[in-house]
Amino acid sequence: MRIRRVGVVAVLVAGVSIAAMGPAAAVTVKGSGTRWRPPTVNIDRRELVRWRAVSGAHVVRAYGGNWTFSKRIGPGESVKRRFRTRGTYRFVCTIHGDVVGGNCTGMCGRVLV
Repeated sequence: MRIRRVGVVAVLVAGVSIAAMGPAAAVTVKGSGTRWRPPTVNIDRRELVRWRAVSGAHVVRAYGGNWTFSKRIGPGESVKRRFRTRGTYRFVCTIHGDVVGGNCTGMCGRVLV
């Protein structure tokens, strides 16, 4: 009887370990007013970033050439993106910011992977 208990405990511990290795929760960047909060996020490869419009509508648009992304989000809405490759991924809200000559002004942010 004692051997069976040990076997059950081993299976339960293995199950917990597998569950703990599941995907991480998304890191949230909030669009509020004319700012992203936080403006810079650091994540590990394969993590998700979620942009959420807390107030007003926003457009999350990639710039800088190393990725493409452009999504409009209304108040209370969100959009997600998974990053699989190391690098710096820059984005701008085209409603509240602008990119001229590669320089972003206004509502700008970046994801560091």
